[in-house]
Amino acid sequence: MFCSRLSFFIEMLKRHGMQIAVEPDAAFFTLWNTPTRAFGIEIDSAEQFNFLMIERTGVIGVHFDPSYIRYAVCADVESIADEIDSAFQQAEISYE
Repeated sequence: MFCSRLSFFIEMLKRHGMQIAVEPDAAFFTLWNTPTRAFGIEIDSAEQFNFLMIERTGVIGVHFDPSYIRYAVCADVESIADEIDSAFQQAEISYE
């Protein structure tokens, strides 16, 4: 069950431009490179990106400075896929 949720989540975030830092082997954590731009703003740290995501979309991660963000996949992500898609669409992620 967790493997399929994890795969679904990873593919969804990749479609929005997120870059996975390490492909997970087990567990339910995903580690991502912090984008350099989001919401039309230059991003200077994982903390800044995380707090912007929380404030503007409600998506909560765990930031690891300087350049990683972790998301856990515990819930049925397919049932909340529209909300996750909307959040990352709003963020307009890029790594320029």
